[in-house]
Amino acid sequence: MLSTGSPTYWPSDPLKVPDLLDFFIIHGLSTTYADIKPSYDLSSDHSPIIISLSTTIWHSKPPTSLHNSSTNWDIYKTGVRNLLDDNRRLKSPADIDAAVTRFTESLRKAVTEATPQDHHSGTTVLPTSYTRNPLPTRFLPSHIKQLVALKRKARSQWQKFHSQDSKRNFNHASNALKQALTKFRNASFAEYISNLNRDDYFLWKPIRSKRKPQTPNPPIRLNSIPPGPWATTDTDKANLFADYLESVLTPHDQEVDQEIETDLAKPVHRTDSPPAFTSHSLQQEIRKLKPRKAPGLDSITSQMLQELPQEGILQLLHIFNAVIRCSYWPEKFKLAQIIMVPKPGKGPTDVTSYRPKSLLSTISKILEKLFSQHISTAINPNIWIPEHQFGFRKAHSTIQQCHRITHTIQTALEHKQYCTAAFLDFSQAFDKVWHPGLLYKIKQLLPISYFPLLTSYLQDRTYVTKVNTAKSSVHPIKSGVPQGSILGPVLYTIYTSDMPTSRHTMLSTFADYTAIVAVNRSPNMASQHLQDHLYSMGAWLSKWKIKINHAKSKHVTFTNRTEQCPPIFIDQHQIPQGKTVKYLGMHLDSKLTWREHIINK
Repeated sequence: MLSTGSPTYWPSDPLKVPDLLDFFIIHGLSTTYADIKPSYDLSSDHSPIIISLSTTIWHSKPPTSLHNSSTNWDIYKTGVRNLLDDNRRLKSPADIDAAVTRFTESLRKAVTEATPQDHHSGTTVLPTSYTRNPLPTRFLPSHIKQLVALKRKARSQWQKFHSQDSKRNFNHASNALKQALTKFRNASFAEYISNLNRDDYFLWKPIRSKRKPQTPNPPIRLNSIPPGPWATTDTDKANLFADYLESVLTPHDQEVDQEIETDLAKPVHRTDSPPAFTSHSLQQEIRKLKPRKAPGLDSITSQMLQELPQEGILQLLHIFNAVIRCSYWPEKFKLAQIIMVPKPGKGPTDVTSYRPKSLLSTISKILEKLFSQHISTAINPNIWIPEHQFGFRKAHSTIQQCHRITHTIQTALEHKQYCTAAFLDFSQAFDKVWHPGLLYKIKQLLPISYFPLLTSYLQDRTYVTKVNTAKSSVHPIKSGVPQGSILGPVLYTIYTSDMPTSRHTMLSTFADYTAIVAVNRSPNMASQHLQDHLYSMGAWLSKWKIKINHAKSKHVTFTNRTEQCPPIFIDQHQIPQGKTVKYLGMHLDSKLTWREHIINK
């Protein structure tokens, strides 16, 4: 039974899912929106489905954008000049939050006034290439509706009599309908292409999107024991993702360390504030912005900042210097919008098969970039970036770190020594950074004037997850460095800067990719040196609440001899032994023949 809100329709014969749209057309429901979803909660030999019908025309909303190719940027600059008020003094956190709100609202209002509007809907007119459904297939011509009716009638006759003539008539009707639909779609697409603007980039954007694989939109749930309920709507999915991420963005161990808490509770006596930013440095960073980067929750894009008049630059500089002076990071800059992206090769129905992509405020990223430059100027990076760390460091790359490891292995093979190495995988390294421990190390390494601002930067961070147009409620972030931020890599490097080393081993790190290598003529002695280093590493990991993924870690012995080095342990778990390992994109085999790497590449 199909209920549409008006009459209730009873089909004359059992309907299959592909034939439902034919049924809608015959009964005058061609302009009706139909949502057909499988039911995963029912058990049956068939495929039960849930159908939601609406007797009104349903229009899909285009992606929201404050500006487009028709925006008049001269009107935008004039509007910014008229809306900004730079006479207010910013002396407290409340003043800074209010100033950020006024600034972003002024930019949004100015760009809205400078962009042509649709008088019927009041929404911004987007270029034709932004629409999701360019083909007007919802309004079928009358001759196609007649062919649909003939096809259904012929099928009904064939299902009743099962004669050769009725089957032949049904095949002819089906082929005639397919040909008519093909001609109609080709004509619609040709008309759509002819209306595109050939003078800019928007001609190629729809063509490129046609070549992309279609992203599935299945229901999701947490495959726990027992499995959680299915989330089918965008709102349910957004809330499910948000609840899952809240458990991810929580430290492994929430036990309080009294020594660290006592040190952080001590009052900070600042002798001076960090130096103020200059207009030249701010304009330089704005010019470096990439125009096609996605904005944050405030919808302020890179182009809106690059088109700012001088008055807007000075107002933004006034806010940034107040942030430095008051050591307060605005609340709007600490709210992230997270979009979940499916991992390749993973089941799309499991919530853990999605990778979070965080979108932060573009204004906040500029402030972070300027502040990170102050940190690098105030203290030599070599003090808080150890020699073994090649990630987030100038003049260092993955290739150089691979050269460093392979040179050690090759030298050991040439001297007929045993080279044993442990490749460790940290579990959710960036998401599980313990905030009190990070602030403790910031207080020890950086100038004391930077500590209050970084404390405000890390505390009370929040996020919302977004699925299409649906958003979840606001959730807190209790651990981790902000993903997608400028200061995130800097803070993670500070947090792992005191990783233990040993004079008998070589430590190699690139971000969270960690390898420990020991070389000796005796296989037992090589494993002993490596095990001693892993003992100190295990104690360090336990103190700073970092966990090892034992299943993804690997122990490899590089040698041309038949004897292997003894097994090694960390946290009372044996590290799995193997003949090959993948490190920074390079497949290393036990004899360094590069055979495995060549086969994989």
